[in-house]
Amino acid sequence: MCFFSVTWRCRLECTGCYAKGLSTEDNLGGSEIASILRQTTAAGTLLYAIAGGGPLEVPGLIALRA
Repeated sequence: MCFFSVTWRCRLECTGCYAKGLSTEDNLGGSEIASILRQTTAAGTLLYAIAGGGPLEVPGLIALRA
């Protein structure tokens, strides 16, 4: 299993959120995410958990493939 965070950006203001005070500048780009998917798939990873602030804030994330 590969667990990684793609962004700390989030439109929500949840009380007690661990990501609330983190930098929103340190985001993974599409090419970096695709590279992680390729490398981990080649290593045998079959399951991915994508975390962060609001991962769907990353344009094109759903369309990426390993």
